[in-house]
Order: sequence, then structure tokens, then C-alpha cells
Amino acid sequence: MNSLIGLWLYTSLIYQGQPLARPKPELKMYYNFESESVNEIFYFRENETGSCRRKAEYEIIDSEIRQKVTIVDPANADVCAQDTDMQLGNYSATKFEVIDDKLYLHLPLGEETLIYVWEKINVLQDPRPY
Repeated sequence: MNSLIGLWLYTSLIYQGQPLARPKPELKMYYNFESESVNEIFYFRENETGSCRRKAEYEIIDSEIRQKVTIVDPANADVCAQDTDMQLGNYSATKFEVIDDKLYLHLPLGEETLIYVWEKINVLQDPRPY
């Protein structure tokens, strides 16, 4: 079974091997692996109106999540269009690891790598406000 399936909450960053708090704590970002082939990203900022949501078809190859955005929510805030991961047809390949119920996504930042840390949410009800 795919260990990614489930709902993940973005909780921290790792830069140059050092754990960092989220630079914008009001940002709530969720990564939902709905099935073996479909995932969703949803995020919003507390105390602000609007949110961003998209779905993608994905596969796991060689420790990478390879995905193509297939649905962009038409109700997305205008600012979402600036995020390439919220653009219809966008393709990405992201190295990942799952260790102790944490998902580590390795994203390029110039010559460096920024690691987004996500924690699996084991809840009966989806905490997203929609």
C-alpha cells in the first residue's frame, strides 16, 4: 500500500540541515493523497479571505512524486495563479521521503534544497475549513 495516502499538514522547514519554524505561521497548507493516483493541495492564510486548491494525477518513481495538475479550483483566490503548482497542466517531479509519519519534500531553492516537512493527520473529520 502507498504510505502517502492520507492527509498531511505542513509543519516546518529544513534548510542547510537546520530545522526552521514556518516563516509564515498563519499559512495552513494541506497535502491530501486521496488515492494511488490522485492528490490535492489546499492552502489558506488564517484571518484572510480566499484559498488555493488544485488536484493532480501522480505516480511514485524512484523516490519522486511525479505529478501533473489536472484540476484547478475556479474559486481560487487571484493570488493562486502565481503559484506554478496551482497552474493547470503544470508538471513537477519532487524527491520525497517518509520517516516516522513525516513526509519530507525536497524542493530546489537556487543551488540549495529546502525541505518541507509535513505531518500525517489521523483524524476522523477533515480539518480544512471548506
